[in-house]
Amino acid sequence: RVEGAGFQSASPGRGKYPYNSPVDARCRLRPPVNPHQSKALMKRIATLFLCALALFANAAAAQQVQIGFIDGARIERESKELQRGAESLRQEFAAREREVNALDSKVGALRAELDALKPGTPAAELEKKQREFTLNLQRLEQARRNLTEDVEMRKTEELKKFYAHVRAAVEKVAQARNLDLVLQEAIFVSSAHDITEQVIKMLNAGEGAK
Repeated sequence: RVEGAGFQSASPGRGKYPYNSPVDARCRLRPPVNPHQSKALMKRIATLFLCALALFANAAAAQQVQIGFIDGARIERESKELQRGAESLRQEFAAREREVNALDSKVGALRAELDALKPGTPAAELEKKQREFTLNLQRLEQARRNLTEDVEMRKTEELKKFYAHVRAAVEKVAQARNLDLVLQEAIFVSSAHDITEQVIKMLNAGEGAK
């Protein structure tokens, strides 16, 4: 699951880079939250709960099924790997953000020059100023789009790698505890079945990547 929303566009000439920059929230490796999916999520939880009940019922007639549970949100929140990944992205895109900031300031200055032109300014000078402003505004918008796309692509890559490590860590813990099934969503979970802490420790120790 990967978080992302677009940069907010800026009005020309407003000065500082006014959208959420990659140095801040844009590089936070968090999955997106869609409130419209809440009903579907509850249905999924109910389905998983019924499946778990069915497994327990079958276990009474056969052998006992060993079930574990992980809190995905807690793993994302407490993972040092996600924190390191976010910082790596900030450093990776910091130079490009500074370039876009500089271009944004230039566009703002050109806008101010246009606004300061007095009535009766020669048409040739006015046209030159407008052309220079338009050209730099187009460059700014393109640079922002490119930066947004590249940040999102790199975030996706980092999150894909992270979730592969999570899966590996879960499998190792499950094998060590002889679990038959690991759930990520449930209405109620006993602490005896919660393996989240072990998974987080394994991830932060770097064992999930091995």
